[in-house]
Amino acid sequence: MQTLFSLLIPVLMVSAFTLPLPQQATEEPVTATEEPADPADIDGDGVPNDDDLCDGAIPGATGADDTGCPTEFDPYVDLTFDHEAHRLWYGRYWTGECAGVPGFCLPGDPKWFTVTEDVAAQVPAAQQGVVRNRMWAVGRTVGHEWASDPELNDDKQIFTGQLRGWGRQLERADDVVATLTEIEAEVCGLLGAGAFPGGFSTAEACQPQAAATEEPAGS
Repeated sequence: MQTLFSLLIPVLMVSAFTLPLPQQATEEPVTATEEPADPADIDGDGVPNDDDLCDGAIPGATGADDTGCPTEFDPYVDLTFDHEAHRLWYGRYWTGECAGVPGFCLPGDPKWFTVTEDVAAQVPAAQQGVVRNRMWAVGRTVGHEWASDPELNDDKQIFTGQLRGWGRQLERADDVVATLTEIEAEVCGLLGAGAFPGGFSTAEACQPQAAATEEPAGS
């Protein structure tokens, strides 16, 4: 005779598999939302647009002074090099030092960090930040091209003679800002309107509209 317990076992088993399981609380995924840019301070450096002389950004430039211009610069950020010698000669361009640089290297000029500060010191304090950033932008582009290997860059456009000439122009300039604009225009004439990052150049040859109207090579 089946006992009551044996009769209840199938019922209990069926009940165990048919009863609804307790629902676990599920958390709604949290998605990060970016704060919209403040239209009065579009680059978010804490300086209102009307007072900001540096509304662009050079790769490697950080910090901000009272005029909204970066105060520190790492010239290597976002650059690629043909090989280690290219990188070392590029460093030589900024510092004037030959330590570790392969080949025949004489220390001294060009040393663009020093040239930059010399030029910035010739303008009023309120303009020093933007002039310094323009010099950094020129140095980044010119130095990278100058240090490149002519065997790998068969269209190399910038050589030591040009650096010396631009250095003399800046040393002798009565108006270093105007002279800087002339140098920017010359470099953009050699390398194209988009030669400088950050949009700091005021030279007409370096403006976006100049790039749009350039004749294609070989035309």
